[in-house]
Amino acid sequence: MHLKKVIITLSVLILTGCMEPRVIKPTALLDPSSASYIFDVGGNTISGQAFLRQNGGGVVTCASSEVYIFPVNEYSSQIISEMFGSTDKGYSIGVSSIDYDADYVKYRRVSVCDAQGNFVFENVADGEYYLSTDVRWVIGNSRQGGYLFEKVSVNKGSNLKVLLSR
Repeated sequence: MHLKKVIITLSVLILTGCMEPRVIKPTALLDPSSASYIFDVGGNTISGQAFLRQNGGGVVTCASSEVYIFPVNEYSSQIISEMFGSTDKGYSIGVSSIDYDADYVKYRRVSVCDAQGNFVFENVADGEYYLSTDVRWVIGNSRQGGYLFEKVSVNKGSNLKVLLSR
């Protein structure tokens, strides 16, 4: 039994120690005209809840974490695709860094999850957005969880409810 634990521990250390840091470097250029609708006031609401289930069955919410919406465009799609391997919906344990255009963060809206993992964005303009948040927790010295995202679309006074989970 002891030998099995040692082998598992060594395997994890070897695998994580040998992994090269993931750095995302978009090749597309940020086009402000394709992202500026984030500043428009609209009649849509995007709300929802974000959580992850632990291996033991416990549920961890995004409590106090920021939730973002970014306009869908070539630039943001490239970042999302690199990070999650998809542009529709996904989960990732993360990357080391994203080498993004400094203006990229201007084209987002931010909300914060309450204790139950609920969030809301009001007065959202018609359009497509990437919705993303971080759900993390610590067990012992190990940080667990990751990032969740989903592509959403709102128009004509939508009241969209989204469940971000894995």
